[in-house]
This record gives sequence, structure tokens and C-alpha cells, in this order.
Amino acid sequence: MNTKRDKVLKRAINVLAHKMRTVKEMSDKLMEKCDDEEIVNDVLFELCQKKLLDDLNYATLYIQDSINLKQKGLFQISMELEEKGVDRNVINRAIEASEVDEFAAVLNYIEVYTRAKTFESYKDVEKLKAHLARRGYTFDVINLAVRELGI
Repeated sequence: MNTKRDKVLKRAINVLAHKMRTVKEMSDKLMEKCDDEEIVNDVLFELCQKKLLDDLNYATLYIQDSINLKQKGLFQISMELEEKGVDRNVINRAIEASEVDEFAAVLNYIEVYTRAKTFESYKDVEKLKAHLARRGYTFDVINLAVRELGI
């Protein structure tokens, strides 16, 4: 028997086969094809029970990838996760669970980014700080890193 719920569940599995999603992203995806919110919520509940949807796991992996591969700061990453529908408490728990060292990441980024640059004026340093802030690093971490590197 091929019920509407089975079709929604099959669509959800197909969506997850391509990439991980947050609960909100999956809800939005499923609501595009199914107008029955009760069925969608039932499928979402089942996926969460089976750990196929897990916002904490999603956020933890997203944080690790964003810091290590995309070299973003925690502020920007947090904002991106909120846009994806991840709850602020889940984001905070994911930051703790990921055990990332934002300070080490910004030090590494500065060293690579400034390899061929010289800082001749205060304005050059401020440009660097602004660049790092746009990448999502907090000013506390930026200032500490700049002092540590003697820039």
C-alpha cells in the first residue's frame, strides 16, 4: 500500500541521500510537495527518532567544516546555523561539543593571509581586523591574535 505518508517518507530519504539537512530545512522541503502538516510532522518525528535528522549533529559537523575548511569565525557560523533553523541552544551545545579552537584557527588564517603582506601603518592593521571580522571572528579573538603575532 503506497500511502501519502509513505511518499513523503520516501521523498525525505531521497533528500537526505544528497546531503544532511536541519529539521527546518527538511520540513520546508517536504511542505513543498505535501500540504498535510500532520503527515510531514509525523515523518520528521520518525526521522529524528531514527537519528536521520539531528540538528545537534548537523551543527557540530557544520561548525567543524566551517572553521577547518572554510576558515570562518564562530559568530558567522552561528548566524548561518540560525538561518538554517537551528535553535540557539543547540548551536551553543554544538560549539561546546565540537571543541574547536577559534583562536588557533584565526592565528593560522592570519599567518596564511598575511604571508606576503607588510603592515606599515595602523590603517593596514585595521584593514586586517575588518577582514577578519567579515569572516565572522569576534573582535576579542581578533585583537588577541593580532597582539600574539605582533602585528
